[in-house]
Amino acid sequence: MSVLRLHGGSAAWVASAPIFDSVSLTLGSGFSGLAGANGASKATLLSSLAGQRAPHEGTVVFTPEHEGIDALAARDDGVAAALRGRLALDPSDLEHGSMLPPGERNRWQTSLGLLLSRSGRW
Repeated sequence: MSVLRLHGGSAAWVASAPIFDSVSLTLGSGFSGLAGANGASKATLLSSLAGQRAPHEGTVVFTPEHEGIDALAARDDGVAAALRGRLALDPSDLEHGSMLPPGERNRWQTSLGLLLSRSGRW
């Protein structure tokens, strides 16, 4: 299951006026809603979760649905290394604790799919 986490997130337009402060949440797969009055900074929170703007404090972590991506990054065999090389994947990018951009996440998933289709198993 994919999981999106925000831990201790804070944002402010100026230091003395926080927009939101010390927000922690975990979102799993499925639908979630966010309600609030106009100007309550829903869009600011969502843009932080989407990786479009970094929170001033705290971390946003996205754990992809397929845990095989981490295993692919750790594999040292020639086939896995060749796939990572062809798709310009750097395993250290997964260690940053931030959400992967969609294009990079797609390259990891493509590489994993190619590896699985080649071997028929993980």
